[in-house]
Amino acid sequence: MPTAFGTRRRTLAAALLCQCVLPVLLGLALALAFGTGLATGLLSLTSLPLALPWAQIGLLCAAGAAAVLLVTALSLPALWRAGAVRGLRHE
Repeated sequence: MPTAFGTRRRTLAAALLCQCVLPVLLGLALALAFGTGLATGLLSLTSLPLALPWAQIGLLCAAGAAAVLLVTALSLPALWRAGAVRGLRHE
């Protein structure tokens, strides 16, 4: 069903998801790379064995991804209301 903008709701939802997910995934990847590199460097300076808690790292990355999906899902009804013809009459 087209909206007042002439696009399908599925297209708007996919665009919203991409706008939310891509920056967070990029941030998680950069944080993982720099954090792992910093931890490796600091542990090598102190001559300690390298032991990274991959389970906790994976849990935090999964929590970040789940938060993005939750926020995107919660913002979809507002997007659909704003895109309806009735929503444009109030602007």
